[in-house]
Amino acid sequence: MEKRDIVRTIRLTESLNSTLESDARLLGVSVSSLVSSILTRYAEWDRLAQKFGFVSVDKEILRSILEATDETALRRAGKEEGSRRAVEMQRFWFGSDGWEKYDKMSDLISRFTGLYRKEVRRVGEDVVFIFNHELGHEWSVYLKETITAIAQEVANIDPVVRVTRSGVLVRLKLASSPKNSN
Repeated sequence: MEKRDIVRTIRLTESLNSTLESDARLLGVSVSSLVSSILTRYAEWDRLAQKFGFVSVDKEILRSILEATDETALRRAGKEEGSRRAVEMQRFWFGSDGWEKYDKMSDLISRFTGLYRKEVRRVGEDVVFIFNHELGHEWSVYLKETITAIAQEVANIDPVVRVTRSGVLVRLKLASSPKNSN
């Protein structure tokens, strides 16, 4: 399918225009490209994230909160998030279940929140997801529980999960999954 560009004229205050021109220069892109990336973020993330109450929090603040939280509470919260809230978000954004939809949702979270950087690799018939981050062991524990609950809820898969201080490695046997064998 061919993507066509649409030319649209908008009104900007002088101050906003100056900010856009300055930032575009610093980034080495055109103002048009910068505005397009801003609107893409709005279309793909902001408008949907607002409906689920997402907030921006400094990484150091989040890390401090995580470090002050009991690991048992983090595990419980991760399971709850994965089995309920993350599944609701996935169904709302993509209209259905399935590991492929979670993959898309986790791409958006990776791209727009900075909570982790995601890589995906194929190993035989398995898929390996690597979630790298800078938020410490506690965040890894929380992510492990969230991802495990999501895999069980949306795809009836029990993943193999390994946790490190700066990441979570998730290995899925998609070929053997009852919900993915269609």
